[in-house]
Amino acid sequence: MAIAGIRWVGVVVLAYLCYRSVDTLAGRTTLASIGVGIKVLGKVYISEAVAWLFALSGVGYGLRQRTLRHSAIARLSPAVRERETAIDPKRTSSELTERGRTQPHDDL
Repeated sequence: MAIAGIRWVGVVVLAYLCYRSVDTLAGRTTLASIGVGIKVLGKVYISEAVAWLFALSGVGYGLRQRTLRHSAIARLSPAVRERETAIDPKRTSSELTERGRTQPHDDL
């Protein structure tokens, strides 16, 4: 219970700090440069940067969920296979891999 509370306090503090940093730069443009005069991004608006942040966060979240799903399938599939075989010993396999993916030769 205490660990969950600490996590939520951290999330709230992080959200507040993000809000304050966006609020400070609201309506302004930023210019990012790397090294000596190499302009990487010019006229990057805060709203665009926030949109990119959310987009990349969503992609990262999706990839993480995919990894977790494949791990859960790998962990649970032997038990499912045993129960299915106990119910119907003549049952054929779907020929999915241990992690729930199709066979490589099935790809188009």
